[in-house]
Amino acid sequence: MASPQTILGLLRPFLINPDRDTEYVSTIVGLFSISVFWEAIRHTPLRRPILWFLSRGKRNESLLEIQGNLLNQLQTLEENLRKRIKPGSIDLHINPVRYLETPVGFGIDGYHKYRLQLQTLVEETNDDLLQTVSVAIEITTPSAGITIERMVPEAGFSTIGLKKSISSQSSHQKVIGEKRIVSGEMASGIVKGSAINETTYSEQQTQGLVSGNEQSSSQVEQYQFARKFSNKAIWKIIAGVGPTDVGGLEYTIEVLVPISITAISVSIKATIEWQNSGTVGTELTCEIKLPATNSGSQTV
Repeated sequence: MASPQTILGLLRPFLINPDRDTEYVSTIVGLFSISVFWEAIRHTPLRRPILWFLSRGKRNESLLEIQGNLLNQLQTLEENLRKRIKPGSIDLHINPVRYLETPVGFGIDGYHKYRLQLQTLVEETNDDLLQTVSVAIEITTPSAGITIERMVPEAGFSTIGLKKSISSQSSHQKVIGEKRIVSGEMASGIVKGSAINETTYSEQQTQGLVSGNEQSSSQVEQYQFARKFSNKAIWKIIAGVGPTDVGGLEYTIEVLVPISITAISVSIKATIEWQNSGTVGTELTCEIKLPATNSGSQTV
């Protein structure tokens, strides 16, 4: 079995903040080593004599006492670690509400359309890694009738395209030559002859085969969730996946408000999730007076 110092040396490169975390990890490794040692004693035939010796022998500090001290140290270190970790925060700001138009087609009562924009700013920290940002907006009035018609940003997807192609080619060529020459000569009654056989035959065949096959596939991953229902709008953005900067987004909704309404109540809940620190949230509730329409008269 490796010593606690060896195990700690292997874990140190993976610590986010070695100067801060080494003390805590060292205690955890020590407790783990003691637990492994006790487990080995439990399976030895001399378990009872060894346990009696360690627990009742006249020693300054028995193994049981060491294990108890490590547990107490671990609880203390956990409390201190939670105090020292500084997770980032999120700030919220509502821009002035803007009147857009009074759309037709809603009957006698009618609606005005307004735009509400929320700015967010996530203060990141070196102690942790940002995972997700969630924002929920709810608009209420003394009477019902508020409807969220449009929200930005919308749902976002990250697509990765993959292509695979296969091709092959072959050819064949054959050449044969044949030639025949016969000659003769007669002189002084003596016949001389010679014959040369040479065959020339040429055959050339070229055969080509080219085939290709291309396959395309894509992998889609959703990194941006956007949903609305009645007077509520909810976003959830995953960090590090799509092209969105989750640390500083602007959330926009366009709402239909009855003409008789002059003010709305806005409730906002924003939550950021960190890899180590967990969830950190903030809330904002305010009442907003609606602006005048284009005609210059206040909505009544």
